[in-house]
Amino acid sequence: MSYYVKISFDGKVVLIMINENRQTINDSYKQNCPILVDINHSTCEKGYLFGAHYHSNVEFLYGLKGSLFIKCKNEEYHLKEGDLILINPDIVHYTIGEDEENQYICMRMLPMEIYNASKNIVNKNHFLPFIITSDDYPIFFKSEYLLGSYVPQVLKDMLYEYENQNTGYEMSLISGVYKLLVWILRYWEENAYVNKISMENADFEIYHKIRGFIGKNFYKDISVNDVAKYCNMSYSSFYKRFKEIMGYTFTDYITNVRISEAEKLLATTSIPINDISQKVGFSTPSYFVSQFKKSKNVTPKHYRKEFLNE
Repeated sequence: MSYYVKISFDGKVVLIMINENRQTINDSYKQNCPILVDINHSTCEKGYLFGAHYHSNVEFLYGLKGSLFIKCKNEEYHLKEGDLILINPDIVHYTIGEDEENQYICMRMLPMEIYNASKNIVNKNHFLPFIITSDDYPIFFKSEYLLGSYVPQVLKDMLYEYENQNTGYEMSLISGVYKLLVWILRYWEENAYVNKISMENADFEIYHKIRGFIGKNFYKDISVNDVAKYCNMSYSSFYKRFKEIMGYTFTDYITNVRISEAEKLLATTSIPINDISQKVGFSTPSYFVSQFKKSKNVTPKHYRKEFLNE
């Protein structure tokens, strides 16, 4: 079952069809997206809204024609011809077509799976900025920075390979991903953004254990000791290492995870805010509101209104 919502865009009132279960867009994406790389040529008219959603992949959007408004985290972008944006996993975002005709290339890939396929020959620290979301790295690349680079042609070649699927196209797609990631890494390096995230192999394993355990149990009343036991570490050793590896105290990290999960529910469902507070593990609705506002500079109610145009 679907229904329509009125939104105002560029002085016009537009009718947008939304599924009754707003989560469907994310579930459908996960079911239909290939394991490693997916790329397509997309078009949309002025005012067309691709509603608030998120996914487990890294997503790249490359502008071909027109302009695409993108709301991502707390930032707003206008993707024009020749611009590129990188959207990390689990980040809520939506897009709206700004010109009469808008065209762009959309490429999605699973960085961890691509890393695992070649981890014996690739430095894992080169993949961390694409696995761990960090505000230290710029995600929007204007056309003037891409002008003269191989990035536009690589994306067009990847699109051709994906659409035609000739012998060996999978290898060509992976090759294209590596070329794109290398260009971004070198751009960050030239602008002094590189090496802000790095880990030793042992820490990398602990990081994934912590992230996996908390990712599955964030809504419960879990303690440092619970996670330490899961990682087969003593309380004192784990407590000391946690901030070094994760970059936050245990309390701050689990709060951030809960807020991130709340963002998804606020933007993609109509679940009451008090129920969301409970679902993601906050002790009381008032504490949830205070922590959300502290992190996002807006209340959950205003965040939902901003993303769902309610």
